[in-house]
Amino acid sequence: MLIKRKICRNFLKMWMKSSRECYKKILEINPKLQTQVKGYLNQVDLQEKADLQEKEAHELLDSGKNTAVTTKNLLETLSKPDQIPLFYA
Repeated sequence: MLIKRKICRNFLKMWMKSSRECYKKILEINPKLQTQVKGYLNQVDLQEKADLQEKEAHELLDSGKNTAVTTKNLLETLSKPDQIPLFYA
């Protein structure tokens, strides 16, 4: 499982790097597309951030520390008997 995660992470890094380079090249070729390119680069940034957060979460979970919990466990912990149960969709 860990090997698959590393392979996927490496693929995403390569994809994001090449995407960023392509969008910058598009901007050099046609500066009129600046608004679109900025939007696409923002999406790449968001994907990088999500990938980093997922990596950190997996490392925390693999470390065995009690701070890494599943969403279900967290919601059960936060639920109170006199309130409507919390759920995650």
